[in-house]
Amino acid sequence: AQALKQNTYLRTLYLKHNSITSVGFLTIGAAFHDHSSLSAMESCNHTCWVDCVEGNDYGMTPRQRRNRKLYQLLSTRHLDGSNARHLNGELGEDKYTIKLVPKVLHCIKRYSIDETEDSSTPLSITFELIKSWMMPELFEHH
Repeated sequence: AQALKQNTYLRTLYLKHNSITSVGFLTIGAAFHDHSSLSAMESCNHTCWVDCVEGNDYGMTPRQRRNRKLYQLLSTRHLDGSNARHLNGELGEDKYTIKLVPKVLHCIKRYSIDETEDSSTPLSITFELIKSWMMPELFEHH
């Protein structure tokens, strides 16, 4: 599974009729979908389509797969209102992080194109971040 996570050459992998246990499929799935953090998700394989990995839709470009995974991560965190806490933990709370705020908000709209039906709406995620993530710091006058 670790080799699959780092492989950028393999485009398609059919595993359906192999004798892989459910634990094996979970391990393989983690190479393609690790939502434990932004860094973990970013380091996943976005180039390969695997027939038995849920959410890894056939016919998508690597960029579309990556965008969908990022949006799903933000959407999942939005369900319990934890995006700001996670982003502070992953990106830090220093003055350089403030420069990322507009980029993250822009990405929500851009990545929402690849959202799934059960994802949160982009407006809802944007509202959560605007009300709770670094907004006072963004508008402070120095």
